[in-house]
Amino acid sequence: MDSRNDWRTSWISFVDLLEELLHSGADQSEIIKCFGGHQIQWNGTIESIDISPPAPNVVVALPNKRIDVGDGTIAVLDGLSLPISDRVIEHWRNQRVGATLEFQATLGSTNSVFPSIEVVDVGNGKSVVFVRIDDAVPVDAL
Repeated sequence: MDSRNDWRTSWISFVDLLEELLHSGADQSEIIKCFGGHQIQWNGTIESIDISPPAPNVVVALPNKRIDVGDGTIAVLDGLSLPISDRVIEHWRNQRVGATLEFQATLGSTNSVFPSIEVVDVGNGKSVVFVRIDDAVPVDAL
């Protein structure tokens, strides 16, 4: 289903392709098949950093994109919370809030029961899109 690979290096292309898949009637398994387990490299701005246990994470703002997920339901995608594993935590210590960041990660975890991409209707014509990220690391630390 994925004939373009630019979504792996462009957040906007990723969101555009996700919207295209949703409009074509793709179900959850088709969306997961397209995106799940693939490595991405996107750019954003660090909004917050918390590398303390039990759940270290970095919140990254990404270009704001409003999409129609179907039946007139709208979702706004504008950032990600990147869970940080213990094995890469040192790579995040020198990062600063407000800095532009290029990061590399995997969409979804092969060990998770949660889908890599999930669209949840929250009512009132709005949806939330969960994009699950694994192994996030700043590119400059690679």
